[in-house]
Amino acid sequence: SPEPEDDGVCFPADATVEMETGEVKRMSELQIGDSIKTMDGVFGEIFMFSHRDPKAQSKFVAISAGGRVLELSPSHYVPMADRSLKAARHVVVGDTVVLSTGQPVAVEGTDIVYKRGLYAPHATGSAGALAVNGLMASEFTTTVHPALAKILLAPLQASYWAGWGNIVGDRLAVSGQSSLRALPVPAGPSSIA
Repeated sequence: SPEPEDDGVCFPADATVEMETGEVKRMSELQIGDSIKTMDGVFGEIFMFSHRDPKAQSKFVAISAGGRVLELSPSHYVPMADRSLKAARHVVVGDTVVLSTGQPVAVEGTDIVYKRGLYAPHATGSAGALAVNGLMASEFTTTVHPALAKILLAPLQASYWAGWGNIVGDRLAVSGQSSLRALPVPAGPSSIA
């Protein structure tokens, strides 16, 4: 059954990503066209943000693993080492997540934190996952089933590659709320095998 909706479906402003240049940037510093590390060590260009609200104060799940802490909204999926996805709110100590290097690592702890900013970048060629704070995190949430989200994002990614730039990407993040929430689409389950 679908998960209850959370106010935010993103990462906080101070979450970091690795750039193709080797530089580390905060979510709040990212721009359309930045090349960031995604699944399996591939780098992809940010083609849109489904959320980009620097002022929002939100609840995040903090997942500690391998000396790193991934903070993301409770409804955000986290890739497990077996390639399944689990909503952050359901990740528990002992689950095996993936470092940005591709190495599996056991979850050592989880907590709830409140932080500023809501950012949800989407990158080309990401296979649906981004390296955030040194751990892999899905681009997708339980708000929209990942299979459907990929289909909905495909034309936006194609428009970016066609050179039309970000003609609609920032328009989807009006007032920090994703327009996808307003669509009558099926929500995702708490875990996907």
